[in-house]
Amino acid sequence: MQVLTAILTGLTGCAPDHRYTVLVSDPKSEVHLRTLFRDQDNMRFINPIGTSRNLVLFIWQMTRLSRCLKRLGADLVVALNHHFPTGAVPQIIYHVNVLRFERPGKVIWQGGELGDRLRDWRARCAVKRAEANVFESYYLQKLAHERVGGIRNPHMIYIGLEHPEHVQTPAYDPSKPPVILCLTSPQPHKDNPTLLHMLADLCTRQPDVDWHLKIAGGTRPDVFSDLKALAKTLGVETRISWLGFQDHTALAEIGRKALCLVSTSQVESFAMVALEAMSWSCPVVVADATSMPESVGSAGLLAKPGRGKDFADKVLSLYEDEGQRSTLIQHGYGHIRRLSWELAGKAFLELVQAILAAPDMAKRGIR
Repeated sequence: MQVLTAILTGLTGCAPDHRYTVLVSDPKSEVHLRTLFRDQDNMRFINPIGTSRNLVLFIWQMTRLSRCLKRLGADLVVALNHHFPTGAVPQIIYHVNVLRFERPGKVIWQGGELGDRLRDWRARCAVKRAEANVFESYYLQKLAHERVGGIRNPHMIYIGLEHPEHVQTPAYDPSKPPVILCLTSPQPHKDNPTLLHMLADLCTRQPDVDWHLKIAGGTRPDVFSDLKALAKTLGVETRISWLGFQDHTALAEIGRKALCLVSTSQVESFAMVALEAMSWSCPVVVADATSMPESVGSAGLLAKPGRGKDFADKVLSLYEDEGQRSTLIQHGYGHIRRLSWELAGKAFLELVQAILAAPDMAKRGIR
């Protein structure tokens, strides 16, 4: 939803004279989008199916979508991750999911596997058939090329933040016990055990420091049960606060007071949470893997994936060197200002205009 909102905001801001139709199947998403764009007279929302059931949605997309687009008079389709049969209407596909190109395979009858394979197939079709393929990182573009082969009309556009100029006032107090913030989920690629090994290492090396780890995320209290058991085994269960879901305002308040944000995730197509932390005046430590180095640039610290001790080294350096911490915060401000929804919208608009102006579009009856 954040990516879709970013694209729509960027495009409507850069091209207010264009008309935008959003096809949506989920009622909650429709309400959310209608509320966000209630002042946009040139935008309409249509639920052409009346259900968000995956199978029904897939069949409709494969058999009826092209007719719907013709009836609406669509000139171009922008979609996320997947290719659709759209007749003569050209498509721009924005790829944001690394798992579409590199996902642990399971047997076909395991829960959700058939749906995942269909989505993987449609993402790979996009790479070959879409009028343009846009990726949210160079890492993801490179991965798609390695897994699928040649990419038709590839581009890279960073979505970034809506208002990168709006940063939180730093509130970290070095005289108080240091708080380390993590936003995560139970998925295996997040490598959450490394977080706890990092915390245990910090407590061993600096036992007089009251280290505290705040973990945000998870939809139910029991989703981190295995992680809580590991925390008890490592003797750090009293050093962890399990915050559950937190909205952006709450996270920003925690982040601006934290020593740093740590992400041990080893598989990300782009580390958006790192940019958000930079806007909270919170330095970041991320795994040196997949898109993370590209995401943080020189504004973050990189640690060896799966190595709790190396993450602890980076956190300890921030704790002991306030000058380094301040420098990273300033670099973070500069980094996020180069990545915004407005800049992404301009890049998308240039691509849209180039596609619609192409000679073969005129032959296909595209205005």
